[in-house]
Amino acid sequence: MSKSLNPWKLAAFALLFLSAQQVKADALFTNWSAGVAGGILWTAGGPCSSACFAIEDNFSNQEDWVVTDFTFYIVSDPSVIANPGWRYALFTAEGSQVVAPTDTAITVTNVGNYDAYVIYRAVITGLSISLSPGEYWFRFTNTQSQAVFPAYGVSPSSQTISPGFRQLAGSPIVEALLSTDVSQRSEDWAFEVSGTTLPIFRDGFDEP
Repeated sequence: MSKSLNPWKLAAFALLFLSAQQVKADALFTNWSAGVAGGILWTAGGPCSSACFAIEDNFSNQEDWVVTDFTFYIVSDPSVIANPGWRYALFTAEGSQVVAPTDTAITVTNVGNYDAYVIYRAVITGLSISLSPGEYWFRFTNTQSQAVFPAYGVSPSSQTISPGFRQLAGSPIVEALLSTDVSQRSEDWAFEVSGTTLPIFRDGFDEP
């Protein structure tokens, strides 16, 4: 006759199993390593009834990711930041849509001034985007104002990949996030990707 499992051992095993199943969102990618600098050279916005633009930068992953957050740095004005009109999209390197152009809210933190503008740390959070290994392009725009500019990383990180930061020009008939009118820029837009990697457990324990 088999012995019943000691209640204390059963509780410890349950706790260990639950701990192994919990996955914490963490930084997966960053394309800058030291300092953020302001700049107002390339706009990331504007109503397409006149002139509109978007910005994009690329990243890659070597394993399956579940992306929960995009964090990036922009230069703008408090009056612009307070208004809606933020949109983002995600594409593969081959140009396929992973996330179609989507309205979004951003959470911003003031990190310093640049001339008459403010440098903001902006976050799009609450996402759940499953990505297989590959290369992707994160795109961002504001549909109401051209006074939205990328802030740049002073130094690139070891994860930074080419060709990097680009500007897209929209038109009254083509949304900027969908534009194929793309201009390569030489700066490095400071942005980060957070989320989780899909865990592999052995025998229910938190080991590969």
